[in-house]
This record gives sequence, structure tokens and C-alpha cells, in this order.
Amino acid sequence: MKILRVLPKNATGQIISVYVTWIKGAVESLNSSSGRKELHFVFVDNGRKALMDNPYFNEALKCIRCGSCANVCPVYGVLGGHVFGHIYTGPIGAILTSFYHDDKKAMELLSLCCGCKACSEICPANIDIQKLISDIYGGLRLKYGVDKLRSSVYYGVLSKPSTMKKMIKAGSLVLRIAEKNSHINSPLIPKKHNFRILPAPKEESFSSIFRKKFEARQEMVESEKTVFFYPGCAIEYIYPEIGESVVKFLNKIGLRVKIPEKIVCCGYPAVHDGDKISAKRIINESVKYLPVEESFDYFLVLCPTCGTTLKYLFREFVTDMPKEYKKVKFVEGRIVNLSRLLDDLNVKVKTKNGILFTYHIPCHQNRGLHFNGERFLKSLLSNYYMPMEDADRCCGFGGSFSIDYPQVSKAILDKKIESIVNTSASVVVTECPGCIMQIRGGLLKRSIPVEVKHLSEFLDEYVEID
Repeated sequence: MKILRVLPKNATGQIISVYVTWIKGAVESLNSSSGRKELHFVFVDNGRKALMDNPYFNEALKCIRCGSCANVCPVYGVLGGHVFGHIYTGPIGAILTSFYHDDKKAMELLSLCCGCKACSEICPANIDIQKLISDIYGGLRLKYGVDKLRSSVYYGVLSKPSTMKKMIKAGSLVLRIAEKNSHINSPLIPKKHNFRILPAPKEESFSSIFRKKFEARQEMVESEKTVFFYPGCAIEYIYPEIGESVVKFLNKIGLRVKIPEKIVCCGYPAVHDGDKISAKRIINESVKYLPVEESFDYFLVLCPTCGTTLKYLFREFVTDMPKEYKKVKFVEGRIVNLSRLLDDLNVKVKTKNGILFTYHIPCHQNRGLHFNGERFLKSLLSNYYMPMEDADRCCGFGGSFSIDYPQVSKAILDKKIESIVNTSASVVVTECPGCIMQIRGGLLKRSIPVEVKHLSEFLDEYVEID
């Protein structure tokens, strides 16, 4: 009865499906000496008993075949049917294929995951589908090897902040000469990848700007509370202006800001790509620059993917390091995104010029940090907020996913842009640099005059403290 109550609602939105077959047991028979027909049940094992003995992956056997993970999967929504599946379709199908069929087919399906976590959030059996996909993919990558070029970048660059900074600076110089502006829109980009205009890395990093313009001022901020701000790679190298805007706003409301001594990648690109060896090296390096206990009140992230990785994945890579594990556990409890911080502090704002805005909910903010700015902004600026259909649906970025599967990424982005245009808003507010890169790039490519702003920029440019 539990399954009957849950399955139709999650599969098709019905209270009960069109028909239900009840097997009540052996039926009566005049020709049988026992008075009943013989009833035989045949259970097909197909590796299920072995799977049931696995203390971790047996979670997949809780699946009730409702198909809700396929209903919400943005990739399945574009590809549909057996393109995203071998025999079993959709996100849960990628997991089952890895158990019951060959590894090569399973890796193809597992690589289609964009990491949005929608499947885990919707599953009525509470299976963490996205994490199982990530872990199985990582295991198969370990078995068959990872892409050598990417692995060399993860292992040799992302885990070394000084090397990364030099390479980004050199790349920034080359792109500025080649493009002569702040965007990458080269005709040399293959057509299938040229569906958006991407930003070029900035000449000066956020941490460098912070130490020149803001660090000395922090001692003058009269506050008992300190915010430790973890910028992440995107804000450090591509969008330093987002970092500047949040520091200015936090100082306005009386909060002192500190940043890490060195900016190290959170390791998510390597985790998502199944390169757990590189991920461990990157995360171990990143942990070195996390704050010590009692030196801060809030640990602020402006990238929800960084925040979700710190909150849920870091501990897995430092379980064999007691001091580092203790530091990570302390940080986990203080991680907040900007809207959550302002909500906790009961900050009130009002618009300066009555601009109409809408809000895109980033995947890892909604389904990782479990707090997004939509409700916060709507409650304060309801007269100027334009609701967006499917505001929490993925924009199609997914980091390397948009490089590996550009046509799928574009199709998902097209749906998001259509939802944005239908709001008639002048500004799209969000809280993820990756989403900004994808959505702003798509709007620029299509010459649609809608601005895309991080919440920190929106607060700095269009809002004043009430």
C-alpha cells in the first residue's frame, strides 16, 4: 500500500494508476487434489543478491520504478527514451546499467550526468541517485583510467595555486590580445561549442584586488562578527567584480571580511570527472588554507557548487587525516550563501530605481545548500519580482558537461532563456558564477538585452539598505 500511494503520484501525478493487478495467492481449482491451483513465483536474480550484500550500493534496490528521476532530469528531458539508457532509462538506469551490463555502456550513461542533483531531491525512496552516479563513475574511471590531459590539469595545476595563477594570467594576456575585449567569441571555436559568449579571465585576480583595496579597511569595520569569504576559482580569476561587490556590501552592514591566504580550487571539477586521485590532492591543498576554529562567525560562499563540495564532499577526502577532518567539520557548520546570511541577519533592502528582476535558482544552491535567494528577495521586493517558470531547473552549464555535450547543454539553456524572456524582467539575479557564465553567455549570443547579475552585484548596483 505504501508503494501504491507513492508510485503513481511521483510517476504521473495521479492518485492511483489506470490499473492495478492484485495477486492474492493460489486460486481455487476443482481438478486439484488440494482444491487450489499450483502457484509458482520465479525471482530473477541477475546479480541482485550480490548487490544487496553491498553495504553502500544496495541503496539502489530501493527504487520503486516510478520514473520521477527521469521526469526531472534536464538531460533526459532533452534526449529522452533510450538515448539516455541501455535497457533501464534515466538517472537510475545509469546506475542499474553499471550493475547488470558492461562497463563501457555504463560509463557512457554515467558521463551524461550534469550533477544537478534533481534526481536525488525528487526520489520518493530517498535514494541519493546523483551521489551513486558520481561514486560509480569515479570507480570506473579508477579502473579504466581518466582523460590524461584533464588529469594533468587537475593534478598539476588546480592543486597548485601559484602555478594556476601564473597560467591564468598568461592565458588572460593571450586572450586579451586575440579577442581585444573581455569575451571569448572566436570564429575558431567549433560551431557546436559556439552557442554562448564566454568571459575571458581578468588581468588581476580578486585576492590581489582585495589586498590592495579592502584588506586594511577591515580593521576599521566596527563589528563583533567576521565573515570568512571563500571566493572559488570563478570569482578569483573570471569575476573579481562579484567579490568586490560582496565585500563592499558586507562592510556596509557592519561585517568584517577575511579571505584565504591562497585561493585553491574546491576540487569539484575533478570529483565530477571521476578523477578521485586528483580530487584528493586538490582538496588536501585547499584544506591547508581553511580558517582555524573561532577565527570567524560565517564561512561565506558565492558559488553554491564550492559550498556543496565543502559541506558534503571534503570530509570524504580527509577521513584519514584527524586534524584536517576536525577543521573541515568545524567549517561545515558555518557555511552560508549570501542570501542565507542576509536572511539570518534580518537585513532589509529596497530598490533604488524600481528595476524589474527575476531569479534563477542554481542547482547546488537549491539542492545542496538548501537555501536560495528567491524567497528572501520576493519577500522584500515583491513589487519588482517577476516569477520565472521552472526557476530551479538547470541552466545546462555543469562545468565540463557543457564542453563534453555542447548540444545537450545548448538545448537545456534554450529552455532556460525562454523562461527568462517570458518574465519580461530586465535583470536575472542568481547566486552561481557558473550559471552566470552560461546564461549571460547565451543571452549575449542571442542579442537579448537582459542583464545577468550575481546577488552581490544586484545588491551593490540596484538596491540600498532600508
